Amino acid sequence: MSILLSMIRNIFISTIILILLNSCVPAPQPGDYALVGSDVKKIAIMPFSLDKNKEDLEVPPGFLSRFNYKLHENLSSGLKNTEIVDLNKSYDILRKYESYDNNFAKFSEEAGTDLILTGFITNYTERIGSDLGVESPASISFLTRLYDSRSGELLWQYFYTEEQSPLFENLAEVGKFFKRKGKWVTTWELSEEGINVVVKRLQNLLEYNANNTSN
Repeated sequence: MSILLSMIRNIFISTIILILLNSCVPAPQPGDYALVGSDVKKIAIMPFSLDKNKEDLEVPPGFLSRFNYKLHENLSSGLKNTEIVDLNKSYDILRKYESYDNNFAKFSEEAGTDLILTGFITNYTERIGSDLGVESPASISFLTRLYDSRSGELLWQYFYTEEQSPLFENLAEVGKFFKRKGKWVTTWELSEEGINVVVKRLQNLLEYNANNTSN
């Protein structure tokens, strides 16, 4: 019996290691590599908002501001060779108008940027419970879009959605399980994970295009 238990334990550990090795970095998708160009020097964030098609969608006070500033912080530290326009400047520009609608060209001109990164939150569900256990888990979804500031052309988009689930329901999530230290996380913590994914994918996108358009 002890030999059998040891074999099962070794198989389980080996499986966990293989999953970890293959799930650390998401494989690049073809859609990640739009023709952005190699001369990108400046990106401005047009602050993310709520999906206007979701009338019942609500987020806690201050969430959107926190989300946008965290995105700006991570972009500034992650994209070393690209200037990220001060987010306060972006807010100042948008305050001149009653809404975001039809102000893309004006925003681009005043921000003086090569690319505009924007998007909207499509789902926000806070966990019901605590770090140790939940009645229902946290979830977050948001769409990120990258536009050429001169033409207004949509160059790239990425939809991030995440709902935490128990490890036994999906062993492929074991990497996330350990990163979260085995606890049930909040919606804000899932949002931070999503921002990290978006910044990494955008970094890969810009590097790929720089390498392939400069040849």
